[in-house]
Amino acid sequence: MGEGHCYRIILLIEYYNNRKIMTNQEIIILAILLETERYGYEIDKIIESRGIRKWNNIALSSIYVVLNRLTAFGLVSSRRVEQGGRPSRKLFSITENGRIGLEAEIEESLAQNGGLTGKFDMALLVWPFLSSERRSAMVTGYLDRLRVKEADYQARLKGEMAWVSAASAERSLFIVRSEIEWLLSFAVRNGVKTETR
Repeated sequence: MGEGHCYRIILLIEYYNNRKIMTNQEIIILAILLETERYGYEIDKIIESRGIRKWNNIALSSIYVVLNRLTAFGLVSSRRVEQGGRPSRKLFSITENGRIGLEAEIEESLAQNGGLTGKFDMALLVWPFLSSERRSAMVTGYLDRLRVKEADYQARLKGEMAWVSAASAERSLFIVRSEIEWLLSFAVRNGVKTETR
């Protein structure tokens, strides 16, 4: 067994022991590579055209970092393609281990409770200590941001998009509308005035 092979095994063990789950960026790139092999630049264009960048911040430079990491872990393979007088380019494809890993990750993601927790939930812990003016300003600001998201998802659904992107936008729109409904109810229950800016 060669030194490079041992290094890859150590990386894989380290990767899965420390992380246990794939990042959103890894999932996105592997899912795009499921369709067909692609150049990094093509992956970037697909991310842009499908509106993925609106909900996941993934820059072109990040794409290459993720591709190299996935290649090191054996989830993606690459080969150089000559470009007829121009510098060769790397063409990436998903490996069988990549397919298996992606399917397992998606299965795990779909099986998890979809409860939303985050900084907003943490902020509720200090809610009793805020002035009524501050509460009103915070709720109004959050409501305004939700309405901007709602308008964005509505606009996305009016355009042409792949069914996967449409399903994602529909789900996101439903979640945002549910959050708006909850927030308005929360404000009424807690005597918080909301003003649309």
